[in-house]
Amino acid sequence: MTHPRTLVIDRPTALTNVIVGLARLLDWVFAMSVTLGTEPECAPLLTNEVAQRLERGADPVTTRMTSIAKIKTSEVAKRIALEGMQMMGGYGYATEYDMESHVRHSLVLPIYAGSNEIQREIISGSLGLRCPRALAGAHIQRNLRRQDGPGRDVQLAV
Repeated sequence: MTHPRTLVIDRPTALTNVIVGLARLLDWVFAMSVTLGTEPECAPLLTNEVAQRLERGADPVTTRMTSIAKIKTSEVAKRIALEGMQMMGGYGYATEYDMESHVRHSLVLPIYAGSNEIQREIISGSLGLRCPRALAGAHIQRNLRRQDGPGRDVQLAV
């Protein structure tokens, strides 16, 4: 007869599988912690560089760097919030914890203050590239008309 607090393992492979699973989970948590700790360090450096360039005067390179900084910081914030929510599991969705509000706030960052798609178009324009979406928008705006009374065409803004 065994003591009630003694753990009896009938199959050592089951315990081995549990230990290996926990080790993999810890490896993932440590890797994510390092990633989540290093990426936010890049965003302030890029933002400070843009601010220093803006103090010296705006130019096309500064405009491009401003868009790059906006894209990078918003995407890093979103990734960190989503990874943090994943690390917290079900608690990340609960409104009792701050993670839920961090995720809501970070998901809207790529949208307001100029969506990341618009920032990418600014970057491509500063490099001399024309975005196909911008070309299509100009074509639609040029050719879209409506009738405003008999014989009078009025240009619509898209």
